[in-house]
Amino acid sequence: MSEDQLIESLKQHNRAAFEYTYFTYKEVVFRAICKYVSVVEDAEELSQDVFVKAFKKIDQFNGRSRLGTWLVKIAINASLNFLKSIKTQNEVIVQPIAVGDLDEEEDQETYSDLPTPEELVLKMEDKAILLNALTKLALDQHTACKLFYLEGFSQLEIAEIMVMSLDAVQSLIYRGKIKLRAILKTHI
Repeated sequence: MSEDQLIESLKQHNRAAFEYTYFTYKEVVFRAICKYVSVVEDAEELSQDVFVKAFKKIDQFNGRSRLGTWLVKIAINASLNFLKSIKTQNEVIVQPIAVGDLDEEEDQETYSDLPTPEELVLKMEDKAILLNALTKLALDQHTACKLFYLEGFSQLEIAEIMVMSLDAVQSLIYRGKIKLRAILKTHI
């Protein structure tokens, strides 16, 4: 089934299309939420809310982005709204990540390709330093930089997700990169 056919089935409130969409995108949505919400139960509840909201508002989907991008946009907005509801906007919202919280995600093909324990520790420490540095950015910069550098979204997709102009996203990423460099210089 093509994405266009899926969207048309969703707009006709086809239950099988809803289930297919949920099972296809539930992990993507959950991971997007977990980037902002650290309590698993809250993330799971938000994930369910995202799909309920998406299915109720499917008629508003205009097709300018992919369905997955639209769902991630809803997930990020739901996460940010959740965080705003539990904290004031002036506080740092994102929790720093400890080195022990990171998982090694790379597939290991052969024994000779395996990194040494020392390399693993250094890589995990570098990732923890970067993630902690991201928490020091303003919320919009943090979101834009995380989506661009860690999630691999294009600047255009980020503009759609964050409901901003492309110029605004480019500016956020540029200023975030400059600030990250300054923060990371203290760790060298």
